[in-house]
Amino acid sequence: LGWTVIPSDLKFSDGTPVRQDFNRVMTTAFNGASNIVQGGGLACLDPEGQEEINKLIDYYLENAAMLKEAMTSIGFNVFGGDNAPYVFVQLPEGKSSWDMFSEILEK
Repeated sequence: LGWTVIPSDLKFSDGTPVRQDFNRVMTTAFNGASNIVQGGGLACLDPEGQEEINKLIDYYLENAAMLKEAMTSIGFNVFGGDNAPYVFVQLPEGKSSWDMFSEILEK
């Protein structure tokens, strides 16, 4: 469930509006989200839904901060985990992710 905005003045090289083709493709290939999904999407936009979403975001960011601190504390270079819940750990040269996973579990 989401939105796509196609500017009216966006055109193909032959001058045909992109919006026209995009609409045709979307309405031919996709009949839209079900009513229950649309209702859920709208519920996310009301104040109560926004509050719940913010709680979940805070939870995921807290987990990312813990992961980042844990990986940093055992000597890894870590990227991310500050404004998004994704943490990327730079592995030593020649080590696979499975090897590192096993090593971290043993530590």
